[in-house]
Amino acid sequence: MLDAVLKVVPADTETAALGPDGKASPETPDGLKPADGQAEADPDEGDDDAEPAADLNPLVRKKINKLLKSRRELRVEKEQLESQLKSSRPHADIGSSLESFAKENNLSGDDLAFGLKTMAALRRGDWQAFYEAVAQPMRHAQEYLGLAIPRDLREKVQQGQMTEAAAKEFSRLRMDKQRSQVVLAAEQNLYAQRALTQTQDQVNRSVNAFEERLAASDPDYRHKAASVRRVAQAMLLERGGTINTVDDALTITRAAYEEVNATIRRQRPAPQATSRMPNGNGQTHSARAAPASLYEAAIQGLERSRNSAGHN
Repeated sequence: MLDAVLKVVPADTETAALGPDGKASPETPDGLKPADGQAEADPDEGDDDAEPAADLNPLVRKKINKLLKSRRELRVEKEQLESQLKSSRPHADIGSSLESFAKENNLSGDDLAFGLKTMAALRRGDWQAFYEAVAQPMRHAQEYLGLAIPRDLREKVQQGQMTEAAAKEFSRLRMDKQRSQVVLAAEQNLYAQRALTQTQDQVNRSVNAFEERLAASDPDYRHKAASVRRVAQAMLLERGGTINTVDDALTITRAAYEEVNATIRRQRPAPQATSRMPNGNGQTHSARAAPASLYEAAIQGLERSRNSAGHN
């Protein structure tokens, strides 16, 4: 570090800091190196507030003091960051624990919010808010455990239609049935969502593969693809906007492709028939083979001359 400082010191100052022979004198920073056999001091050890030797060059002392000041500032910043990191770890641990607990117990965000709000009301002594939050769940728990009887069953007990024990048992069985229905509905909904996702993936892969086959067999398909998709969307809306199977998707895509081809054929101009009475204006003389002898060349030349005379 001190070697780097000496490099930025002006030339005259550096000369003053060196001995007559150009080597570092005992008064220079290089002269502070430990003797042979002694271990060098750890730069991180020692007192940061220790001032450099008074007999050092003033510019060198200024550079060293500046470096020591920067070192102290960096240490303070490091300690602050470590303190912030330690204080933030409990919050991160709490969040991770809540997430794991919610997954293990199948709790939604609303469930967590309800529990936290209820405990917060209990912590601050807001008994009214706490009671309103737990009153209904507490009543259900009492009815399930037989500590209370629902109103409709209590009326039947009072009318003599069932005993109190039978009312408590019926209440518990009824609550079990309701809970089973809720769990079954949730499982069915989850299954339906998974089945829908799988069907969508299969439809996507099948339609893409079908389009690849069309592109391989029809060189113009890349120009038709956008039209095919629009026609397929229109056909899908005509069917109510739903597809139940992969075959339905392929049927619609194939029908859309055929509809686009039919539209293109209708837009092409109709071919014109050839006239049954052709004129000779556009006809050309039939090609002749190259003459094989002088005689054949003379005959061909004679015929050309006659044809030219006839046209004239």
